[in-house]
Amino acid sequence: MQVADLFIPGTHTWDMELLHELFSVDDVTKILKTPASPSSKPSKVIWHFRNTGLYTVKSAYKMVSSLVIDDAPVVRDEWKILWNLKIPPKVKSWY
Repeated sequence: MQVADLFIPGTHTWDMELLHELFSVDDVTKILKTPASPSSKPSKVIWHFRNTGLYTVKSAYKMVSSLVIDDAPVVRDEWKILWNLKIPPKVKSWY
C-alpha cells in the first residue's frame, strides 16, 4: 500500500472511511496533520542513511554500527557470531 491509496481516487483528499478502517484514532489524527502532496509523481523508497538514497549492505552495517555505544564487547561478539555462520552471504545481509 502506498500513501496515494489512502486518497479518494482522482483527488488529493484523504479517504476518511479508509483511514479509520486501517488506523487507530491517534494515527488518523497524525495522518490528517500531514499535508497531501499535490504532486502526482510515483512514490519511491528512499534509504536516508546515504546521500544517494540507495540501500546497500555496507550502509546498513555503518548505520547499525553507529548505534553501538562505546563499542560494547557484547555487540562486537554478536557480529562475529553472525559473520562466521555457515550460511550463504546473501542471507547474512538480511540481518
